[in-house]
Amino acid sequence: MIPAVQDLLPHRPPMVLVEEVVHLDEAAGTVRCLCRLPLDSGLVTGGSGPRMIVIEMLAQSAACLKGWTELRRGNPVRPAYLVRVDDLGIGRAPDPGEAVVVEAREARGVADYFIYEARAEAGGEVLASGTLRFMVDRTT
Repeated sequence: MIPAVQDLLPHRPPMVLVEEVVHLDEAAGTVRCLCRLPLDSGLVTGGSGPRMIVIEMLAQSAACLKGWTELRRGNPVRPAYLVRVDDLGIGRAPDPGEAVVVEAREARGVADYFIYEARAEAGGEVLASGTLRFMVDRTT
């Protein structure tokens, strides 16, 4: 059974962009999430959201996979900080309210440093893809 998003992410509204985790495969190190920029988000201005919001969707989806891994090991879910993004390609910003499917895969992890490959799609169109690097906060 897949835990609720609020159990996997240290984020809290209004900044939670993952609406649902639709698939988790810890053995393969992959996750698929449904993300959405809410219509009433403070990030929406003039009927559109910032193009860079898709990076946060990628990061939160990867964080759901990391949170699941930690919970299965009996550890608390700790904040992780996005420290670097490589090979980033952003096509367009998701429209407010538009369903975005994000797939993330853990590529490598060493101690508290983790690397994920992630890709976001909406309506069959790739919105963004890239490599994200995180450091887990072990002080909390």
